[in-house]
Amino acid sequence: MLVLLALFLNLSVFSQIQRDFYGLQLGHSNRSDVEKRFKELGKNVSETDESISVESLTFFGEYWPNVTFSFYKDKICSVHFLNFEIVTPKEELDTVWTNLDRLLVTKYKGNDSASTDEIRSFKDSDTLVSLSYSSYNGSECVVLVFFDINSMLAKEADSDM
Repeated sequence: MLVLLALFLNLSVFSQIQRDFYGLQLGHSNRSDVEKRFKELGKNVSETDESISVESLTFFGEYWPNVTFSFYKDKICSVHFLNFEIVTPKEELDTVWTNLDRLLVTKYKGNDSASTDEIRSFKDSDTLVSLSYSSYNGSECVVLVFFDINSMLAKEADSDM
């Protein structure tokens, strides 16, 4: 009995990183699934050859003016949440960063991968999530990205060839 309890406590320290977004799954849902889902929700969708961007979504308790789904071999390989406006005061960005950082640390405790003042990342065997400050169209913003590790590695390998 003691062994089972120890095993349970050990396993509960590491939680699986989220792979589902708005009814779509990282590494499984395809481009047409994404397009269909957000059109059903009445969202503005814009497309390029490699991605689909959606405007005005809420995720992890934050408003995201832009969410971009990137694809590899027609499957979602990453989801990028960008928190930018024309001008966002640094204090607001810091508040968003702090709120997301607390949430990620609480949710994915034990999955820490790397941390600095500018980036925090967590990973499990399938997924990497990264929180960072970045520039987008000349404005500072907070970026939260979920990557399917296998898709990203395969995409990198293909681009090296």
